[in-house]
Amino acid sequence: MTIPSEDNRIGRNQAIAVLAKHSWYREFGKVVSALLILSFLASNKIYADEKPVISYADANGSLYLGVWKIKIDIFKNGNVHYFGEGSAVYLQGDHYGHISQAKVKKLIRLFVKARFFNLQDEPSWRIPLKLPQIMWDFPAAPTITFNYQGHEKTVINRNNVIYELESNLFRTVNLKQWVCFPPSVSERMSGNCNMWYRDRS
Repeated sequence: MTIPSEDNRIGRNQAIAVLAKHSWYREFGKVVSALLILSFLASNKIYADEKPVISYADANGSLYLGVWKIKIDIFKNGNVHYFGEGSAVYLQGDHYGHISQAKVKKLIRLFVKARFFNLQDEPSWRIPLKLPQIMWDFPAAPTITFNYQGHEKTVINRNNVIYELESNLFRTVNLKQWVCFPPSVSERMSGNCNMWYRDRS
């Protein structure tokens, strides 16, 4: 019968301790991963199930800028969903952000003050004086939906009232972070940003 030496016993105990430590790390990693997955699913469920307070959608283009299609959803908890498509916007597909409750409330006040629920559709193209005078390929007005206190209204229009609401919405969500091209990517864009959004976000 061989009696293990003191060194062997210490080595074996150290090995057991290392294995136990690694096992704990693995279990801890599993728990963290599970929590992250649950958090992600819960976040996506909020975006999927909850109606946005404000939704904005625009599909347009110009001979100089190219084409763009964007959609912005702002939720009452401050979550922001952006979707971008087209050669005139930098980030394509779905992206997410967040704004404060104070900013959400400010936007709501602006929509209420503008009497959004009384606005009428005017889908035909008419360039207000404030808009840049450039050659448009797709003369389409944006679609904006306002959902407030149990009332919901969608307006297709681009008059000066809508223009001001657009500008405030763009600035509030920092639209530049998604639509503007970094200098290293494109020198073709005016100021490396679609001029439609550059001075309004």
